[in-house]
Amino acid sequence: MDILHSKNMTGEIKIAELDRATIYHRWLEFSLNLADIMNITPGRKAKLQDEIQRFIQQYNCPKDFDGSGERLFPYAARPILGWDFGGNSTDTDHIICDHANEYVEEYVVYDKKTGEFRGKFAEQILTCIRAGLDVANPEMRSAGVIGFTVEDIRKAYKSQIPQWLNEVLGLKGDEPGDDPVWL
Repeated sequence: MDILHSKNMTGEIKIAELDRATIYHRWLEFSLNLADIMNITPGRKAKLQDEIQRFIQQYNCPKDFDGSGERLFPYAARPILGWDFGGNSTDTDHIICDHANEYVEEYVVYDKKTGEFRGKFAEQILTCIRAGLDVANPEMRSAGVIGFTVEDIRKAYKSQIPQWLNEVLGLKGDEPGDDPVWL
C-alpha cells in the first residue's frame, strides 16, 4: 500500500492508503489527459498517448498472456513509487525515471551544435509520464514538472477535476486559470 497524506477540515493530517490499482489508474488517466491538451497534431497526439500507455502498462499486468511463462510486463511486480526513488537506496531496479529515459531513447538525437541530447517527442512523453506519476502517488511527489496552469488541469478534465486531484494539487476550485501548478 502507498500512503496519501492530506488535511481534513480541522487541519489534522489524515493518512489514506492507496492501493496499486488506484495509483496505476490515476497515473495512466492523468498522463493521457495531459497529452490530450498538448498543442500538437492529431497524429502526434495519438502516437504520444500510445507511447504513454505502453510505458505505464509495463507496471500493471503481473501475468504473462502468451503462455511462455515470461513476464510481458517486466515491472509489474515492482512498486509504483516516485519518479526518482527506488524505495531501497541499494536497489536501483525500481527507479522509474531510469526506465522512462531508456524507453524514449529512440526519440532522442545528439545535437552537435549544443553538445546535448535532445528530443521534443521524448520530452513530451517524459513530461506526461512524470507528471502523472507525481500526482498519482503524492507520497513520493517530486513536483518536477512545471509550465502548466490551473486552466490546463481544468481542460485536461473537461472542467471536472476529481476531488483526489484537487487535494493533491491543493486546489479549492476558485483559483484563476493562469495560476501555475507544479505537477
